[in-house]
Amino acid sequence: WEHHATTEDAVVPDGVELLSERLRAEGFHTGAFVANGFVSDRFGFRQGWGLFRNYVREGRRNQARFVAADVLEWLDARPTDRGFFLYVHTIDPHVPYSPPREDLERYDAEPYEGPVDFGRDRALLESVKSGALRLGARDRVRLEALYDGEITYHDRHFASVMEGLERRGLADDTIVVFTADHGEEFWDHGSVGHGHSVFEELIRVPLIVRWPGVTDAGADGAARIDAPVGLVDVMPTVLDALGLPIPETLSGRSLAPLLRGALEDAPPLTLAGFMDGWRAIVVGRLKLVQRTPARWMLYDLAVDPGETTDLAAERPLAVRYLRGLLGLGLAAAERPPADRTFEAARTAIDLDLDVTPTEL
Repeated sequence: WEHHATTEDAVVPDGVELLSERLRAEGFHTGAFVANGFVSDRFGFRQGWGLFRNYVREGRRNQARFVAADVLEWLDARPTDRGFFLYVHTIDPHVPYSPPREDLERYDAEPYEGPVDFGRDRALLESVKSGALRLGARDRVRLEALYDGEITYHDRHFASVMEGLERRGLADDTIVVFTADHGEEFWDHGSVGHGHSVFEELIRVPLIVRWPGVTDAGADGAARIDAPVGLVDVMPTVLDALGLPIPETLSGRSLAPLLRGALEDAPPLTLAGFMDGWRAIVVGRLKLVQRTPARWMLYDLAVDPGETTDLAAERPLAVRYLRGLLGLGLAAAERPPADRTFEAARTAIDLDLDVTPTEL
């Protein structure tokens, strides 16, 4: 929100300092390998990289196995007299779901001849979302199996990068942050895919930090943090872990104390949103979702992680409390201090921005 980059054609403003820029200024060797057409120079993401490779924009094969192979080559060619910052953005668990057969058969080995076939219809998921295509129970099993197969395929090649760090003697010197931009819905709230709500199946994404000496087995750090955190916390956490100062104007907070096993003084809060409609706040176990200015939903994630029971009518004081915190949080994000105000920028959308994986 503070960057005014909330629409499909929005560009990250030049005034936004990316982590790549900050670390390059600190002497790090930087490289990015990106299989998503939107995370490209066209949208302001080229800043701060020694090497920036966008597989879609450059017409390269963009499956995880090709990305992982390029990453390992980059590690071998890097200068060894300074640290490196590597950003790897794969996109295999994304429509159209088309995993290798062996990965699909781990989840659905039964014969299938129904309509769920992205090889015949790349826009199949949109037809399901719109109601133009109705799927039966067997079709739903197939659809989820395709998605799970994509994740397994991706995990195998992510493992090859982690093993590559080990073989090169870099694992004990490298912080690894593994995360995602969104999840996928499979009829949790009546729809499929993503880009339509802020329920947990879409916004509760993995965030795994491997910090040698802190998160190792047997270290004093926390193995799992249950407190709600946000992706906005990643940059201050990395800077803190590297011993670099965190700008006062930077949004988010360092998670380093939590990773070291510290306890929170008070329940933390996180904000989420989608485009100019949905907004949500999580404080402790409670989550408030705003659909419209007059439509609020309240969930207790500790007993109802699937967000099936709206408690807003039963707990008006909790709704009022969370609405106040949401308002304060949005005010800080949408109307930042004058010294970090950014101009909105837009770019043209073209066919080269197709973010879907090419044929395996």
